Amino acid sequence: MKRGLGVAAAVVAAAVMVAQPAAAQGTGGQPPDPGVPGGMSSEDFQGLTCLVGAGVAVAGALLYGEFLAAAAVTAATETAGTAAAQATLLAPILGTAVVAGCGVGSVISPGLWWIYKHTR
Repeated sequence: MKRGLGVAAAVVAAAVMVAQPAAAQGTGGQPPDPGVPGGMSSEDFQGLTCLVGAGVAVAGALLYGEFLAAAAVTAATETAGTAAAQATLLAPILGTAVVAGCGVGSVISPGLWWIYKHTR
């Protein structure tokens, strides 16, 4: 009989321990809003800053892409067809700039906005 009470007490204790974390989590709800500007949602703000970051990165790639392509072509070969090779390399350079600029812009923008709001 005592063994049966011990097993029952262990089952009840385990059930109480399992139920407590679920009750402590609450009902959930919306995550806190970082307070993005203009009444936008966080997703809209990150999308906008993705476009801004990609635009800045593409502008930089257009400014420096010619030099990067010229260096890559010169390092690879010393042929007369460098203009065609540079044009071929420009598309991957611009594509990489779009991906990198969008990624950086959308990831760091909420943090930069938070810093701006709390330091002014």
